Amino acid sequence: MSAMDLDAPVSIAPQMRGEQTNATWIVAALESRELLALCLKKLRGLHKVRIIDASFIWTEPHSRRVKVKLTIQDSVSEGVVLQQAFEVEYVVAYQQCPDCAKSYTANTWRACVQVRQKVPHKRTFLYLEQLILKHDISAPIYWRAPFSTLADVQELVEFIVMDIEPIGGQKGKWLLAEATVARASDLGSNDKTYYTRTHLGNVLHPGDSVMGYMLTGTNFNSPQYDALEESNTYSSQIPDVLLVKKFYARKRKSKNRNWRLKRMNRDDGDLLPKKADQEKLDNDYEMFLRDVEEDAELRATMALYKEQQQAKRDAEAMSVAETDDADDETPKVNMEELLDEFDELQIKGDAP
Repeated sequence: MSAMDLDAPVSIAPQMRGEQTNATWIVAALESRELLALCLKKLRGLHKVRIIDASFIWTEPHSRRVKVKLTIQDSVSEGVVLQQAFEVEYVVAYQQCPDCAKSYTANTWRACVQVRQKVPHKRTFLYLEQLILKHDISAPIYWRAPFSTLADVQELVEFIVMDIEPIGGQKGKWLLAEATVARASDLGSNDKTYYTRTHLGNVLHPGDSVMGYMLTGTNFNSPQYDALEESNTYSSQIPDVLLVKKFYARKRKSKNRNWRLKRMNRDDGDLLPKKADQEKLDNDYEMFLRDVEEDAELRATMALYKEQQQAKRDAEAMSVAETDDADDETPKVNMEELLDEFDELQIKGDAP
């Protein structure tokens, strides 16, 4: 069965029901030579006989039927030729070509590899983009065993460090410590505190804000976590709070960064994102940039480039910046970590 659009000119898909063929599309008007050639091509066994005549039979345009009259000849014995005329009926099946489907349907694209993650943010993909831009990714990173998370970044809770004391050895920048924290939302309303152990002993101090997950009293709907809670061996090892990272208060979105990241070319199609969707994308990217600023190990896996225009503005506003930076604990990216753009270096081959 050929699939086509009844509007002239007609887009014809060279495929039959139950038969998968190539994805080539042609444009043919109704009762045209191109359409007739396509119809004849879909008839099996015609290469064994001789086609004397082929023509269209008129049908009602809304009947979704295309009829072709064929006259064929074949030699049945020596000196005897048999001629026969018959009709072939095609049923029209409407179908969009891939380009039309892509332009009129959201979230439709062609790709050699698709990476999907069911999370409310896009920071994982932003990090993956930077890894692809810097170097090839090894197979173990791509094909790890899937796992389900208990909570996502939107469920992080702000805590205030009441007391912290190192108790273990240091591994890299991490130091095991015992901390007493209180939820920032509970301050002034109750005196409830939580005791936990954390790897942020070198980073946190009394009075600091830290983001973490509240485990006690939370229902995760996870059979694995429920088994841990019911276990006589491991239930006592589940902490009340799991601290993740130090929280740096920022007045507004930073527009004075002296660095930038490259971005890959994207095909968003003809449909522009809604205003709310665009604001969410911008917020996700800003949170990702903050993660890059706050994590030196994360920056080491990426290629950061100097923002030339920003460097000029920073030099002109140095006196003002020195005053503002005195009380700003937000981590900064050192200029030594940044790369120059080759286009901006203006390297010439005829240098002496």
